[in-house]
Amino acid sequence: MKKLRRTGLAALVVSASLGLAVTPARADQAVRVDAVGDATAFVYDIFTGEGSVADAAGETGADIVRVWFSFTRHHLVVVGRVRHLDPRARAAVGIGAGGHRYDAQSTRDGGVRVLVKGSLSRCVGGSARTVRRTQSYRFVIPVDCFGSPPEARFGFGVARALAAPEDQAAVVFDDAHRDGARKLPDQFRLGATIKRG
Repeated sequence: MKKLRRTGLAALVVSASLGLAVTPARADQAVRVDAVGDATAFVYDIFTGEGSVADAAGETGADIVRVWFSFTRHHLVVVGRVRHLDPRARAAVGIGAGGHRYDAQSTRDGGVRVLVKGSLSRCVGGSARTVRRTQSYRFVIPVDCFGSPPEARFGFGVARALAAPEDQAAVVFDDAHRDGARKLPDQFRLGATIKRG
């Protein structure tokens, strides 16, 4: 019995040291472990419409480590951990439900606004904040803000504007479901379908 316990403990230590994600047993939750050091820098020329992409492996403020999604009866809770919280970075949650795409963004006052079909509206009862202790972003989004679907797909992204010449725009970004992106996505990827709890 002691040997069995020791073996189980050894397996737990090995899996933890390798950074393996433990997938929740519940259907209304999901965990995504993102590759570390896969942030991407994108520079866009405003006049020509041309852009270039480069690895930004040294970037820590826009480098996602792990994301936890919990889709309950009344709320979607998303906790996205980054290597280092950067006050200049912004996080967003992507939601695919009922044939629509919703993008939830934090507001300066700690609320949430949702973009759907080109229209941006405040999500009543939503909240977004940073948690310094865990280097995380935490979103709580009422399901009414995205149509109260029985199931949905979710994504998480972080971006930060970079200093650039007047005729260019530059950003460094990471997408939890896209490791080592080689182009700037118009929308970040969504994960597998999660059923509402």
